[in-house]
Amino acid sequence: MGPPPIGRPLLPMSAFEALPKRRILWLAALLLGILLGTSLVGVHLDSPTMDEPVHLVRGLSYWWLGDTRLGYAHPPLADALLALPAALLGARVDLTSFPAWADADTGKLAEQYFTAHWAAARAELVLARHVNVFFSFLLGLYVFRFARRRAGDHAALFALGLHCLHPTLLAHGRLVTTDLPIALATTIAVGEAAEHFERPRLRTAITTTLAIAAAFCIKYSAAFLVPLLLSLGFFFAWRGGADGDAPTRRGRLGRFAAHAGAVTLATVLAVNAAYGFQRTGWTVERILAEPEPQSYISKRETQRLLEERSPIARLPRWLPVPLPYTYVFGLSMVSVQSRDGHSTYFLGMRAGGGWAGYFPVMLAIKTPLAVLVLLGVGLARSIRRRAAPDRVAGTILAACGLFLVISIGSKINIGVRHVLPVMPFFVVGAGIVAARLWEEGRRRTQTLLALLGAGTFASAIAWVRHPVGYFNALTLGPVFGPAVSVVGEDWGQDMADVAAALKARNLGPVYYHRYGWMMARELEANGIEFERFRCGERPGPGVAVVHAVTRARSPDCHPELFAKAPLLVVNGRLFVYALDAPERPTAPAPRPRIRLIPPPSAASPDDED
Repeated sequence: MGPPPIGRPLLPMSAFEALPKRRILWLAALLLGILLGTSLVGVHLDSPTMDEPVHLVRGLSYWWLGDTRLGYAHPPLADALLALPAALLGARVDLTSFPAWADADTGKLAEQYFTAHWAAARAELVLARHVNVFFSFLLGLYVFRFARRRAGDHAALFALGLHCLHPTLLAHGRLVTTDLPIALATTIAVGEAAEHFERPRLRTAITTTLAIAAAFCIKYSAAFLVPLLLSLGFFFAWRGGADGDAPTRRGRLGRFAAHAGAVTLATVLAVNAAYGFQRTGWTVERILAEPEPQSYISKRETQRLLEERSPIARLPRWLPVPLPYTYVFGLSMVSVQSRDGHSTYFLGMRAGGGWAGYFPVMLAIKTPLAVLVLLGVGLARSIRRRAAPDRVAGTILAACGLFLVISIGSKINIGVRHVLPVMPFFVVGAGIVAARLWEEGRRRTQTLLALLGAGTFASAIAWVRHPVGYFNALTLGPVFGPAVSVVGEDWGQDMADVAAALKARNLGPVYYHRYGWMMARELEANGIEFERFRCGERPGPGVAVVHAVTRARSPDCHPELFAKAPLLVVNGRLFVYALDAPERPTAPAPRPRIRLIPPPSAASPDDED
């Protein structure tokens, strides 16, 4: 019997149409189980990354001291939730006893706390990672629910599968940072708002309000929701036509104004509650008079960041501000940070600022190829059919577009994690397109989808240990990926692996070019004694351990070393070089000894023949 014709489906559609609801839920549970399993692998095996101790200490101070003045780099909600198990199960430590507490210098406080209580602090960090895995699980549930309500069971399964096998989402869903929590909050906020614009109901009004309030209590980037939802809400209220809308334009605009006012009040109240109503309601004059926290940005501004770089200095001095001082300072600091940027590396270029193409390129090479292909197919079909998006799709497209435009203008180009909030909607859109293609029943299309699915699964498994450094097939994975970016990928997660490699090969003595105190401490904790290796030094004999970030950002630091082939490369991000004994300077030739001969004398007997 010959092969079936090209147009025949790979599997009959009836097999999928007949799937009972219970089978759908079992498949969803299997996908979520894969997410949990792969995440828990890294929770226990990955070394602490650069920013995690700072987030943990902020959360511990929230519970142990009831003090929120460390919550200026980020609002305190996510850090507090992440640290809750550690605060409950760990031994309470008086953080005020450390010198950095007085200046609210969070970075130094984290270093002092981990140095003094290493074993306990590291165990607390692992506990906190489990909370973010739970948030990742919740995000997967919402992706499944949202896609199912919009496009059915097949779309929900495809979207959930792409979410659970997305290495970048998996990477930041198991670290103690605010990136996954803000993605969860903003995804729910935009998704619920989109449904509310399509069909206004009390339930969606409440869920939208709660999600927006939570987002503002997690990260300052939630501010993009203000212009997005105000403009869309006004437009849809003006236009009308939604199921359940008020019959008159005045009624629709009045309902929108009431909802916007309720969201504003709830958000302001939530932010104040997150900060424990501490130092709130101050006048502008009192805010400017308050000593600023000792962040590196405020130090650079000689502790006059609010006076010199913030719009608040232009407000009337008598004006009360209904937000906590710490929130006001943090929002101003992050705004300055976004304008000034960081020292970074991108496509072979080194700079202190940013590039407009940074986030578009990073999304292109750190999003699974299946998602990119499916989104491209969906976009091409929409253009060919001239299909206008409905209210839900339009809201999501506007949200992703606005967030990316704002991100492109930012100079904080140190990792794709800062655009994590758009990724859940990418997988939802790709899942819906995949379901539509599969349901068309063409064998060639189904075969392509199967291949994309297999490739996505294989990629997720290949990167399961260290997905922070993931690159997709556009860069041939780790072959060309590090030539594009290393700053957001070399984050300290490999220190236990490099220590194991050094011990397995009995390499030493070790000279380590430090990239953050946390990495150095983790190397010591894994049994590697080392001497610090600074730029321009030529120690030896032994081996030098150098980060990919150092090689990329400071190529002139050890030019002779970097010109050699490394002895060992660990996970593509840590380079081990053999150090020869330094050449001893050649001793100068001895100066000739000069004997002075006295002049001849008549009385000298030696002159006789």
